[in-house]
Amino acid sequence: MTSNLIRALFLISFLCIVIGGYLYLEDVPGSPTLLTIGILSQLVFTLWALYEIWLKSSVERLDKLVWTAAFIVLNGIAGLFYYFVYRDKMVN
Repeated sequence: MTSNLIRALFLISFLCIVIGGYLYLEDVPGSPTLLTIGILSQLVFTLWALYEIWLKSSVERLDKLVWTAAFIVLNGIAGLFYYFVYRDKMVN
């Protein structure tokens, strides 16, 4: 996948989760659908990020395990940190 597609996927998922969660708390019709789209697209981003991390041989095994645990426990925060900070260091 290209970098622009991944950036769009991450931003769409993040915005859908935040907006869908807020609208769900306000009992707006259709908000569960928006929240579901956000969660599914976040799952796709997480799987792509973990695939990219485990595919790189330059990343140490301990780092791979830490990133895997971070994505499982702190999905949104780990996604933000991975995409905007760590990914540039890993790709270059």
